Amino acid sequence: MSQNNITYICSPDHSLRDLIGRNVDLKDVFSADIIQSCQDLVIAAQETFFPKAQLEISNIKQLYQTITAGDDVEDTLQTIRERVLNIQGLASLFGYDLVRQICASLTESQSIFQAQTSLSEKDMMLIKSLIDLLDLTCKSKISGDNPHIQEELFRVLAMAQRPRKA
Repeated sequence: MSQNNITYICSPDHSLRDLIGRNVDLKDVFSADIIQSCQDLVIAAQETFFPKAQLEISNIKQLYQTITAGDDVEDTLQTIRERVLNIQGLASLFGYDLVRQICASLTESQSIFQAQTSLSEKDMMLIKSLIDLLDLTCKSKISGDNPHIQEELFRVLAMAQRPRKA
């Protein structure tokens, strides 16, 4: 498996094979029809990604508003992080690298997600900017296929990830 130009070697996982049985011919289990049915399910799930992400982003925006009001910052940040991680996981699964990268930029910001009861104004601006960028990307259904848009957004994300002074 290769990720970010780093090659990982993983031990094979034989648990599914063990459940099916080592003596069973896999072509008898995974026929062309079953494989096509599975592929159809994946495509159908992929088609619902952006609408579901939009609903989740709407919830994230509401949670952000509770932070601006100063209510239960630590728990709210954790809930936002979990919801963004859900979007990130689905984006990774379906190959929406730009959405995944935006989510990663938000969830991996150490200064934001350390246990704390308040955030600096700069951290609040960063959270809002990344949520707005995520929202725009999903509303526009930008999958990351356009290299010029992706390059510009990654440039902005890199700027956002630079260490900030409190």
